[in-house]
Amino acid sequence: RRGPHYRSNAEYLQALVPEASVVKGFNVLSAYALENGGLQGNKEVYIAGNDPDAKVKVSLLIRGAGFTPVDWGMIKAARDIEDIPLKFMPSWRRPVAVVFGLFLFVSLIALFSFQICRNIETGRW
Repeated sequence: RRGPHYRSNAEYLQALVPEASVVKGFNVLSAYALENGGLQGNKEVYIAGNDPDAKVKVSLLIRGAGFTPVDWGMIKAARDIEDIPLKFMPSWRRPVAVVFGLFLFVSLIALFSFQICRNIETGRW
């Protein structure tokens, strides 16, 4: 997905509203971790943004939620922050492909069994 025209969601939002102070954060936390205060898993929240004052406000919000803010720099670092979940699960590609293939195979069998074959036997379309 990376290329010469690739930009993160935060960069896209910053381009849509240039006068806004966009800070990327809370990208790698699950709803379970947020609900339970990070009892399991990582307690670090990575942030990126161009406005230092906005990053300070977001950092205070993160500390208030019981997490530790980690500043990754300017808004371009949001690209790397958005890719963190993909780096944690690189071996999921094959199992997901197998499950999708099996789903497609079973769906085709069901289509032929319950729709096409039944209509051929009864003679009604």
